[in-house]
Amino acid sequence: MKVVLKPGGAILMALTLSLLAILAVSRIGTGISPEIPVETAPPPDTPSSEPTETRTVFVNLDAVGGRDWVLWRTPGNPVRKNIARPIIGDLEIVAGQSRPYVTSVRGFSWSGGKPEATGRNVGSGLQVSGVGNGFRFSIPASRDSVRTVRIYVGSFHAGGTFSAKLTDGSEPERIDTAEVIGAGGHTMRLYTVRYRSEKPEGSLQVTWTMGGGNGDGYVTLQAAALE
Repeated sequence: MKVVLKPGGAILMALTLSLLAILAVSRIGTGISPEIPVETAPPPDTPSSEPTETRTVFVNLDAVGGRDWVLWRTPGNPVRKNIARPIIGDLEIVAGQSRPYVTSVRGFSWSGGKPEATGRNVGSGLQVSGVGNGFRFSIPASRDSVRTVRIYVGSFHAGGTFSAKLTDGSEPERIDTAEVIGAGGHTMRLYTVRYRSEKPEGSLQVTWTMGGGNGDGYVTLQAAALE
């Protein structure tokens, strides 16, 4: 870099240097240190405050379904955990007709399934339309220990009715609900049910049906996972 001083610039420069020297001495004499600019790091990232309709939920079925899990992708052809004897019972259609369903709001991954051994962020499921129509399946209950099952359901322009009852007449110990509102009227729900039977041969019966809605409404069922 080249600095060119014009005539008279030398005198101005000398005066400037003298003034800076006086200021430096005054700072030292008064104990005031010169100001040093400090570069501060930006604050750490905070959780996004985006509305829930833009949120996508990813579920690892191997992690939440230690005992068993099932993903209902197409009618009559689910993907199951690769174990010798499945625990979660076969799916029944309460009424109506089930059809394949795909969403981008919730996806499932697994690495120990059959007939599909692996899957990554798969948004498949089943849908049924019509008030009172829906899905039903059962899971064995134990009298000796509390079990936890997660059921992944949803709805579109419709209400849904969820039921989890034990065949011995007792009620589950606890049912928790988590909800994600999807774009365009899609709603995703996760029901977490903790249960124990009062009889040796009891079972938990799960039902998810359409409770009402618009003419194009339906309820959906994607997966169940037994801890």
